[in-house]
Amino acid sequence: MFWGMRFSTLSNAKDYLLAMRYASFWLSILVLIAITQAGCNKRNHEQTTPATWRSDHHDVSFQYPRDWTLLQPFLDSEKAVTAGAIDNTTGMSLVIKLTEDVPKTMVSDETYFEAVRNQMLTHASGNTLLDESETEFVGSRYHRMHFTMTNPKFDGDFRQVAYIRRTGEFCIACQLNYPVSTDNQIPPQLQSLIDGLELP
Repeated sequence: MFWGMRFSTLSNAKDYLLAMRYASFWLSILVLIAITQAGCNKRNHEQTTPATWRSDHHDVSFQYPRDWTLLQPFLDSEKAVTAGAIDNTTGMSLVIKLTEDVPKTMVSDETYFEAVRNQMLTHASGNTLLDESETEFVGSRYHRMHFTMTNPKFDGDFRQVAYIRRTGEFCIACQLNYPVSTDNQIPPQLQSLIDGLELP
């Protein structure tokens, strides 16, 4: 377990605090999902044509089923994007986050990802990191973190897969959430969202 890990990879406490500041959006995403779950209503399942959300400021867009709900509140500005959609029946969701990055000469990838990892693990006692790797995602190289997390809203454990890419100008992240009962495979509903996903 990761509770007692020492930050041996961190150059100093100042770097870690800076990384935590820029990595703090992961907890805000969890709050965003909770708010949407609490305030949403079921939609008409008769509409089968996907809807599209597109940023007015960045090359970010995704298609989603019309019986899903857009996460609220969303953000779309020149400096940041927070957008996503959730299936209120199963709890499956996709969240996209684009934020201003800090130069890698100030905070390395290693320090940044360690800050994200530890934020997620300390958010709730049942959170567990399953694996972590570099992978191809939507045509670019991303850092991937795969967690198991408890979701009390849907009475069960969920997989959470986070894809993160830093450019030095922006940090681009995509987070997938789905029930553990899907046998550790990304469900077709989420895979179809990934297939129609546009990221810068």
